[in-house]
Amino acid sequence: MYGVPKAIVAGIGFMVDETGSQLLSTLRTEPIVSYTSPGFETIWRLQKSLISLEEARGRLIELHRSDESFRNHKDPAGNTYIHTLLRVPWSWRQDDQFGLLHTLVTECGMTLTNETQSFLVKCAEWIGEGRHLALLEAILSYGFDATAIHASAFEEWPAPCSTDWYGGGRTPDPFFVEYIGTILKYSPSYSGSTSLHNVLLNGSLDSAADWLHRSQPLERNFNFLGQTPLHIATTCPKLCQLVLEAGHDINVRDKYGTTPLMYAAAMGQTEVTKLLISRGANPALRDSRLNWMFLDYAFFCDQSHLAMEALLVIQTKFNSRVFQLYVRCAIMSTLGHQNALTEDVTFLPKFIELCDDVNFTFEDRGIKDNNLMHYARTLETASTLVQCGFNSFNQKNSEGKLAISSLSNCCNVPLIRFCLVNGTDISNMSRNGRSIFFELVPRLSSFDWLTWDSIDGIKLCLSAGADPFAADNCICPCSPDGCHIASKLGLEFSSFSFLSEIPDPVWVLEFISLVEDYRGLRAAEKLLLSLHRRIRCDQTDISITHVCCHRGRAIGRIGFQDRSLHSEDIEDILDEENAFIDVIDTEMRELASFTFSKLLTEFITHLKIKYNIRLEDTRRKREKVSVESKSKGQTYEVDYRADRYKENFSISPTDFSESVVARSMAQYAFWLQHECSRTDKPLARNFNQADWLKKRISWFLELMKAMNVPAEMLEKEMRSISIKETRTEVINCEETVNGFLEMLEKASLSRIS
Repeated sequence: MYGVPKAIVAGIGFMVDETGSQLLSTLRTEPIVSYTSPGFETIWRLQKSLISLEEARGRLIELHRSDESFRNHKDPAGNTYIHTLLRVPWSWRQDDQFGLLHTLVTECGMTLTNETQSFLVKCAEWIGEGRHLALLEAILSYGFDATAIHASAFEEWPAPCSTDWYGGGRTPDPFFVEYIGTILKYSPSYSGSTSLHNVLLNGSLDSAADWLHRSQPLERNFNFLGQTPLHIATTCPKLCQLVLEAGHDINVRDKYGTTPLMYAAAMGQTEVTKLLISRGANPALRDSRLNWMFLDYAFFCDQSHLAMEALLVIQTKFNSRVFQLYVRCAIMSTLGHQNALTEDVTFLPKFIELCDDVNFTFEDRGIKDNNLMHYARTLETASTLVQCGFNSFNQKNSEGKLAISSLSNCCNVPLIRFCLVNGTDISNMSRNGRSIFFELVPRLSSFDWLTWDSIDGIKLCLSAGADPFAADNCICPCSPDGCHIASKLGLEFSSFSFLSEIPDPVWVLEFISLVEDYRGLRAAEKLLLSLHRRIRCDQTDISITHVCCHRGRAIGRIGFQDRSLHSEDIEDILDEENAFIDVIDTEMRELASFTFSKLLTEFITHLKIKYNIRLEDTRRKREKVSVESKSKGQTYEVDYRADRYKENFSISPTDFSESVVARSMAQYAFWLQHECSRTDKPLARNFNQADWLKKRISWFLELMKAMNVPAEMLEKEMRSISIKETRTEVINCEETVNGFLEMLEKASLSRIS
């Protein structure tokens, strides 16, 4: 009647009663609709925020009213509307999923009574990404028949306490203890669970004591995850004590090799953790899945207080040497899970104070000989290390980096200064020939509240004597004296500099100005000449073969890593291109005779040429795309003919536009204006404020003119910046924008006059 195709589903089952068993066959039809049919499209549109929950509800209710088979629809893969709705949690829009689930069940006549084990597994997979406990309660209340599910396959069940979870250690019930307890209320023997499991999870303490006595040996009572009574009892101190007094093995493991002590640590059960350790649980055991000990679980799940309490109990159980090993494990576990921790790691100094030797080294992610200062993210932590005897500021790790390199990467100027005050060798080079500037300059590829710290860090290192021309051993024509920081600087504007970690040219010009401030005009000229040499090497009439570490692409993060060339190959290439190299050398001698001002103008002219080429290339590509695509400008699209949904996200050359340059210049202008008005002026030296600003405004105006960036466009981009504060100061965006525009107008009038 409705033109909906049917699928015929055959099945075989058994019926068992007191008279015996009987083989039963079943045969039923199921209406199959396309993936892009109205019902499935409605769910997709809600997920992508293209319609509201109320609109989605209205559409589905109308579809149900107009088609009596609607509630039985399945897509070609056999998924129902509920399957599709609950396939994955929708990040911050899970309320819409729960709301639409309610509509499908209560107003569209859909049921969960015939759902199988695979549906329950899919719902369990919400853990770590969505509200898995709330979803379980919902499907049980809507009719999911847990009594029909007798066994769950261990291999299919999602892993507990996973590092892949979006929610990380914040996820409640990380080992499915409460989850399984909820199912047992409906199906007491679910997946191998015994009566003892059910009583421990849902019964009273008195009944638990009785069943513990009747269920010996206790360790044989385990469910499909290998969880024993003691694993389950870690949710309650009194229950745990009962199980231990009943003679349970204290170091028993589940199928992942996880011990009850690890369960207690992850779930934040401090009293249970202390009880287990005091009763003889082995704190050194590691699981078989992640190779974690209980301290790793504690820090991953933000249980630093628990870890400290546990260490204090360990101190009473073991001798000093063993205790110190656990202290080191705790510190390194903290460092390993720093990115997963939701709270600030202000507790770290407390663990450091327990350590009798803070100069030990260790391996991390394949890098050897790291020390604790490499990971000091706060001044308090660094100060505590020194107070406790740390003196390894010039200890190199296996990459040849000192602690200051790791801390510079975090753009924390107080920490950089702290390292320098404590004798760090600022001239240190990493094993691959990188100076401290290679940690600081890449941060200028993204504009945010840390940009001020990045610039301050560069100032600090220049002031301390760091050499911007410290280089590796490359002998490429583009860098005959080796690749130094000039090889990290951008030679054209890009839409995606934040991905490559190569700063846009406006920040290159600021870096040149900083070099002039701290090392003089000759050094600034030398840096500009290095950039011009890179430019000349890639002219179409020369285009030499690069033999340097970055093959002429600039030292960035994106792209494959070229293998190093053998010295014999390098010599052969240089011999073959000797004529081209002579041409470059001749041009560079001519450029060396230019004044700094003329070199700067030549560089800006190059930027203009590259900019025009990119714009023309982008225009042609856009014309091609507009011809090929009828859905230009659409982010989402339904292709009914191909029966699929399209999401048109791409990083494309067509994304380059005039606003790219204006945006980059606006960000610099915003920084410059606030830099002039800062109340704290670190490393201001004895610079003449007027000269300092005049120099920057001069090349900024020249760049504006060359790039055809009108003041109106600059103002528009500046007003779109929403940075409200730096590490040390609050920023008034309105005053900052207005102040720069006034300054720009005065400077423009001054140039005219």
